[in-house]
Amino acid sequence: MRRFAGPGGDPVVAVAGVDLAVDSGSAVALMGPSGSGKSTLLHLLGGLLRPDAGRVMVGDVDVGRLTGNAAAAYPREVGFVFQRFQLLPALSAVNNVLAPSLPFRPSAQLRGRARSALATVGLVDEVDAVPSMLSGGEQQRVAVARAVFGAPRLVLADEPTGNLDSVTVQGIIDLLLDCGQKLVRR
Repeated sequence: MRRFAGPGGDPVVAVAGVDLAVDSGSAVALMGPSGSGKSTLLHLLGGLLRPDAGRVMVGDVDVGRLTGNAAAAYPREVGFVFQRFQLLPALSAVNNVLAPSLPFRPSAQLRGRARSALATVGLVDEVDAVPSMLSGGEQQRVAVARAVFGAPRLVLADEPTGNLDSVTVQGIIDLLLDCGQKLVRR
């Protein structure tokens, strides 16, 4: 369960009574009206929020009970495609893909893998472009490349097709499913 302060300070329960089991390698879509707790659930699964009560199990890990180094390390095992992309405006596409590995200086091998991730999402010619030079669909593909770059155990996408045209929407969905299958085969 996760509660937030609502208007007037009254508590609002964003997620309660959820019992969800997903097989490894599966793709699942959460659907519901705005404000129904979908993003909160994803943030709980990804370790970005802690539950106020109950458990959040991912595999054999109780995400809500992680502390110290384990709590800091867990989000690195999760690839996120955020609702608003969360690209760093001053960084090129390749450096946005590498951003989770910063502040360490990325090796030539990591830089090559980041370029390969961008090629996988069809952005081989945009590796040096900053977000303001990219369309919304291209920015979303950079976000997908960043999410799958570290070969995470879990990929969470929060409204990954939010404000995109129907052709780009299908492309992003296909891309996420394809990247997910590649992760399962590793």
